[in-house]
Amino acid sequence: MIAATIHLEKQGQFFTEIDVDGDGVVVAVRPQLEWFWKNAKLVNVPALRPGDDICYHGIRTRAGGLAEPVIRKMLYRGAPLRAARIVRGVG
Repeated sequence: MIAATIHLEKQGQFFTEIDVDGDGVVVAVRPQLEWFWKNAKLVNVPALRPGDDICYHGIRTRAGGLAEPVIRKMLYRGAPLRAARIVRGVG
């Protein structure tokens, strides 16, 4: 179930929208690179505000942060959004 959609500022990257479930796991990415980001974990979703950067633990990449700031976060009714628990660098 999608708990939130995060809209990113367009700065030349291949995607500008990320859907996450209640645990911050990426469910979908638009318009491109879903194959790369699907199942990665975004660790700071509950606290995100416009202008913030996203921190993640990747499936196909190391942990890091996206340089493109958040424009907007849309929450969906009935879908709880929990803070990610990090254990030894793994989400």
